[in-house]
Formats: sequence, C-alpha cells, structure tokens
Amino acid sequence: MVIKKKKTRKAVAIIEGIVTALKSDRIYCTLDYKHKNEAEIKIFMHNVLLDGLKKIYKQMQPNLRESTMQKKAKRSLVWESDVKATINNIIFLGTQHRPDFLVDIYGLRIGVEIKRGDDGSSIREGIGQSMVYSTEYDFVIYLFIDITSDKKIVRGYNGQTEKYLVDSMWENYNIRFDVV
Repeated sequence: MVIKKKKTRKAVAIIEGIVTALKSDRIYCTLDYKHKNEAEIKIFMHNVLLDGLKKIYKQMQPNLRESTMQKKAKRSLVWESDVKATINNIIFLGTQHRPDFLVDIYGLRIGVEIKRGDDGSSIREGIGQSMVYSTEYDFVIYLFIDITSDKKIVRGYNGQTEKYLVDSMWENYNIRFDVV
C-alpha cells in the first residue's frame, strides 16, 4: 500500500495539467469519440497527453530544451498499448488490475483510467477501478467520457451529491475524477 502523497501546489499543478491535456478539444473536436471504442480513444489521447506532459515540464523547468522536454515526457508516460513498456498489474482481491496510463513525473506515480459510456454501470466501474489503483499509486486520475446524446452525465457532474463524492474521492483517496 502506498502512503498518500501530500497535495502540494506542485503535485496539484501536475495533476491539473494532465487533466487539462486529457480534456483537450484536440481530442473531442477531432475524434468521433462517441463511435470509437476505448482503445481507439486512448491511442489518440496518447500524443495529446505527451504534449501535455511537455507543457508541464516547460512550466516546471522553463530552461529545458525542446528535445529534452520531449524525452522526459516520453519517459514519464507508460501506457498499456506500448509493446516496449509494461504497466505492472496490481493484485487486489486475488485479481489483476492496471490503469490505462501510468505517469511517473517529479517523484509522483499517477495512474490514469479512461472510461467511456452512457450509463451508471460504466461510471461505477471506473470509480471502483480508481479506488483499487489508489492503493498502489500516489494519485489517480479517472476521466469519464460521456457519450450520451444529451450530455446528461456531464450536466449531472456538478450536482450537490456528485460534488460531495468527487471531493471525497480527492480528499480521502487522491483520486481526481472528471467528466468530459
């Protein structure tokens, strides 16, 4: 079990930089995410996330050369579809689990889970996975992609009950949950 990292300004800035990249219009205005499966979405997200990590390095170390930022970003990001890298499975309740992406940056290990869907079971599945990942990683980012035609999940995200749960996940488990 991982001892939870403190939510320093630097850690929060890194988390928010990653979330911003994952919510980029570059993904959702370009990709037909409503008709693509999760694997196809993650492939597209990979390059956008790399660019987001480069921006984080640029903010944290403005004097780095572009090529150095690119190398650091590539080393910081591991994803399940990369045949040259491995995200080790977590054994929890006798079964194996692993996040979609792993970001290892400035001493922070961040598991990233991406789910898409149009119903509660999809949301709950990602919340459960995020809770499991929080036992292994310093922080977890869970992004749910709403594919409902009326965006009811995005609209419901800011409700009072939802805010309470989202805040509780962040406060107690270092899980940053968002919906796009």
